[in-house]
Formats: sequence, structure tokens, C-alpha cells
Amino acid sequence: MHKEREERECEVLSLVHTIFKTMQESKLPHLMQIDLSMAQLRTLFILAEGGPMTIGQVANKLSIGQSTAGHLVDRLVRAGYAQRAEDAADRRRIVAHLTETGQDLLEQFRGDPNRMRGYLREMNDDDLEALCQGLNAFASVVSEHGNAKHMRVG
Repeated sequence: MHKEREERECEVLSLVHTIFKTMQESKLPHLMQIDLSMAQLRTLFILAEGGPMTIGQVANKLSIGQSTAGHLVDRLVRAGYAQRAEDAADRRRIVAHLTETGQDLLEQFRGDPNRMRGYLREMNDDDLEALCQGLNAFASVVSEHGNAKHMRVG
């Protein structure tokens, strides 16, 4: 029984790898042309999650100094992925936010939800239900280990 479970786990890992690899292959040529550091990408994702943010807020979220956060935001601004603007609530403060180009770049990373929905629509009802049940079980285990938030589906 233990051997069968281990084989099933390996099969699941292989399937997940194949799914993600296949879905990412079409994006790879475009993503390879992006000249951003990992720190800049993290900053891009932080700005996407938090909306307009001050440099201090960016620094806090990334656990880095304000000067470093300012440089990261400046690089994103120069690349056209972010911009600085007056805070609507307090004109003395400057906030950074993503541009449309920055949002488009994030979509390249996240993937097209309509594409995924199309794949799901091709599944029969029983298989879709089984997938949903399995993903809920997996999300629960991951969530219990503190590696995910709000992953519960359906």
C-alpha cells in the first residue's frame, strides 16, 4: 500500500509539472526578454497587491530600507512599469503604482484565466468535481502549513 501511495504522489507531481510547463511554454519567449531583477519583480508584485503605495510602505512590505525601495521603484518607473503620483488623500505624499504596461507584464506571469476556464469547460462534470475536491484538500493542507492564504475554491 505504501508503494502505491508513493507512486500516486509521484504521478501527481509529474502531472502538475507537465501542466505548468505546458501553460508557460507559450509565454517563455516574451518573459525571457524582460530585463528585471528578482527584487524588481518582487516590487512589481507588491505594487500590484497593495495598489498605490508610498516608498515607505513598499520598503515595509519587502523588509528593506526606504532608499533601496526607492531605487527599485525608480527602476520600474524608468522601465515604464510603474509611475509616481501625488497621493489623492494627502498631496504631500508621493505614491507609486503600476502603469498599464506593468499590469500587462503581471498578466504574462499570472496567465490568462480565460484560457484555464476553457480547459476546465472541456472536462466532464465528474472529473471537474473530482479536481475541485482534490484541490480543496490540497489547499487545506498547504494552508495549515502557513504557506497560503485564501486558497479555498468553491
